[in-house]
Amino acid sequence: MQLLFLEGWWGSLRGLEQALWGIAIISTVLFVILFVLYIIGIQFGTNEESRDIVEFNKTMFSVNSVIIFLTFLGWGGIIADSFGVNDFYIGLLSVFSGYIGLYLLLQLTEKILTPMIKRNYQVRNMIDKIGVTSTLIPANKLEQGRVRLTIQGATKEFGAVSESKAISEHTQVLVVDVLDNGSLIVEPVNLSFLGPEGA
Repeated sequence: MQLLFLEGWWGSLRGLEQALWGIAIISTVLFVILFVLYIIGIQFGTNEESRDIVEFNKTMFSVNSVIIFLTFLGWGGIIADSFGVNDFYIGLLSVFSGYIGLYLLLQLTEKILTPMIKRNYQVRNMIDKIGVTSTLIPANKLEQGRVRLTIQGATKEFGAVSESKAISEHTQVLVVDVLDNGSLIVEPVNLSFLGPEGA
């Protein structure tokens, strides 16, 4: 029964309407699949901060950009057609809708996804790392200090706080967590207890 209904509905559409519905349905299904893969962490990953973020953005503006463009193009055209707009303007509005989708993708990437990737990079690559404080770190997260860490062969300096006692300058510390603002939570360590692997 439902199949007959769909066949009757599809057969009643004009050629342009069939094209728009076909593009909208297929691209929307692909978009949902890619979105789910991204959410569960299959599609993207970061190993090196700068290189992988560049690769992430390239991916976002290749496969995903085409899917987003077609999704917005299809649904924009369907909405325009529902208002009885002629075919020429349906085409224009469809393309315009596609570019709106690309603009939204750009904003999503720059303002949400890229910072999220940087945050994930920090958490995965900094927790359990040993560094050295370059300034005094006040107690009880009262104020940020600075700590130097060597990440993938490069030494960088990061903001850090202590959850308990103050940590003096030039003290070896262990990174135990990363705050949402990117600051590291550190605690002093005694390397003699870490063994050869931690030294």
